[in-house]
Amino acid sequence: MFSRQQSAGALVLHVGGEIDISNAERFDEAVTALIAAAEPDQRLVVTFTMESFCDSTALSVLIKHRHTVGGRMDIVAPEGSVVKKVLDVTNLSSQFDVYHDLESALAAYPTGTA
Repeated sequence: MFSRQQSAGALVLHVGGEIDISNAERFDEAVTALIAAAEPDQRLVVTFTMESFCDSTALSVLIKHRHTVGGRMDIVAPEGSVVKKVLDVTNLSSQFDVYHDLESALAAYPTGTA
């Protein structure tokens, strides 16, 4: 459900499947571990797939941790995905930098910058 990788100066958390009240605690733990593994000021990217789903508990986790890291957390949510629609409807897409794919997110900041 969660996997982590280092990519082009960013630390990336890949999220698959549904994130809802039944597993939001595990999602919170995965994001907490991502932050703990990051270098100071390292960019963090949380990626969702077309098949991913999130509810308000997942959004709460993202908001909480975005504040923890001073806003240096980006989200990948493909156009047309449920996650992208939820971010748009809740207006959270204006609070995060949201990209349609990981390559776009990584290209937005040259390696080594935040």
